[in-house]
Amino acid sequence: SKKSYKVIPNKLVTTDSVCAAIAYAYLQRSLHQNNSQVVLPQQPNAVTKYILKRFNIEQPPVVQSIFTQQSDVSKEQLIFLNQNDSLARALELYSFYKIRMMPCVDDQKRCVGVVSFYDLINAFISPLHTNELNFVQTNVAQVIKTLKGHCQNELEGSEPIKQYQIYNVSSTLDTFKENFAEYKSEQYANTIFVTSQDNKFNQYIADQKPGMLVICQNEANFEKNQEQPDSDDRYEPPKTSKIEKLNGDSTVITTSKRISEASILIKQSTPVSYFMNKQTEKFLVGKNTKLEEISRKFGSQRDFQGVVVVDEDGVLVNVVTRYDLQLSDIIDVTLVGTSDFNFLPGLRSHGVNINSIISHHEVQKIETEVPIQYYCRNLACSSTIVSQLFEQHDVVPPVDIAAVLLSGILVTSLLLKRRTTLEDARHVHLLSVVCGLNYEQFGVELVKQIRPATNFVDLIYYDLRQIVVPIGIVKYFGFELGSINLEIKYLEDLLANMKQLREKGNCCSFCMIVDILTLQSLIVVEADQFVRDQFFEKNQSRIRQWKNLDWVFIVDNMVSKKADFLPMLKSTMECVVQDVKDNTIEAEPTESSHPQKMDNESAFFALE
Repeated sequence: SKKSYKVIPNKLVTTDSVCAAIAYAYLQRSLHQNNSQVVLPQQPNAVTKYILKRFNIEQPPVVQSIFTQQSDVSKEQLIFLNQNDSLARALELYSFYKIRMMPCVDDQKRCVGVVSFYDLINAFISPLHTNELNFVQTNVAQVIKTLKGHCQNELEGSEPIKQYQIYNVSSTLDTFKENFAEYKSEQYANTIFVTSQDNKFNQYIADQKPGMLVICQNEANFEKNQEQPDSDDRYEPPKTSKIEKLNGDSTVITTSKRISEASILIKQSTPVSYFMNKQTEKFLVGKNTKLEEISRKFGSQRDFQGVVVVDEDGVLVNVVTRYDLQLSDIIDVTLVGTSDFNFLPGLRSHGVNINSIISHHEVQKIETEVPIQYYCRNLACSSTIVSQLFEQHDVVPPVDIAAVLLSGILVTSLLLKRRTTLEDARHVHLLSVVCGLNYEQFGVELVKQIRPATNFVDLIYYDLRQIVVPIGIVKYFGFELGSINLEIKYLEDLLANMKQLREKGNCCSFCMIVDILTLQSLIVVEADQFVRDQFFEKNQSRIRQWKNLDWVFIVDNMVSKKADFLPMLKSTMECVVQDVKDNTIEAEPTESSHPQKMDNESAFFALE
């Protein structure tokens, strides 16, 4: 089996993470000649699709999980037997490949059973009774195929398998006649006679209508005329005497094998179908079966050496052995734009090994059994990190890969209008030279492809942050668009999803929507009226209501959540907290209670 290398962008498949993943997979294929492939946890956004189409890059496949499948341990050469193959052929294959289990198929390659190493051993030591050692279940076609011989008579149709007795002729003709004087025609018909090249003797046996007459001749003897043969000496084909064709219609088979060897091979000419395990329900699995499921099957069948994988028609696809299940790194994974080990099912499953992480985000606490590479740098995007890796390895990316990296940086840095680093800007200029694009014009082209997301849950939780104040937790997040000329219905749907944050114990939430081209931002406030009023009063020098909505505000020249938006939130919440303290309400005393103060959070929600 061949190890698989997967590069996986973050859960939301942001443009930056997908572009960085595609470029990194190319770099790995170039440096290590492996099969690095990008897989996506969901469909990419409109901008990413546009980039891939623009530069003729095939969209990576979308996967629902990364569990190891039987296909991840597929063999380049699958060894199997036809059910009509002889026991001798099974032994040959075992001697070559040392395979402990071989599937047996019919002529349509449908699996009908398996032959294990133990089945072959049993075939060797069975039967245990001496008087049965010279009996065999076979037919003419099986003997010819096993001996690699030729039949003097043309075979008509297929002959059923039946029991024959094997007899090696090692006497004179007179002695043979004396020994077989009482032999009946039915006994001759059920006997395979193995003889040497004595035409008169063989003709006599053929006249008795035996089941088969096998005439042997010696194979080449490489040491006959050479005391010390050399491997590069000229090969001389063995000289064999011509065997005369016998009279009559008896089944006569000629072979180059010696008598002793031919007798053993005839004994081993029985089809493997006589030895195979036909209980297919025990060892057959479908082609979409996970290795974890196969491992459980092994646990319940401890004598199994492997399972056979078939498609929906029962056709052989693969074989999974116990050795395959012992492999700990069947799939090597690189995460891009995230250090979350749980966002995609199977990342922590058997056979999946996360060996590297590329991310410009804050490092999360992670625990692994083995060391991993972690590329985390103070940059605006993961695409810049991957571009640095190309530089470090002295690899110039192809034009299309350079354009993909450039796209990732431009989209994430808002065409370098967001606060970023000199290194991000340097790589924008470098990559634009490699791919021959004006990055400013190309950036505008990309921005026009941005469409408002409709999966509000993922949109909210992807970059959801919080600040803690004495009265509770304030959540905030943001995203970018090519235009903030949005329909009110879209913002109402966004607000409805933001309200669910309050239901989970947060006191309020804010969303910042940036127009990349105009650098204007909409701020959506999900809070009580008192908080909305405080937000407007505290920041009215910069913000104004949008379309007369008292929960949506617009502000000019603001693109940074950390540098611009967060200070606005903090100053607003400081005023709210102070006002709560100044207006703390004492509960009216009753006969059954003493005067007491409401806690800050209760007072806060009582204000409206």
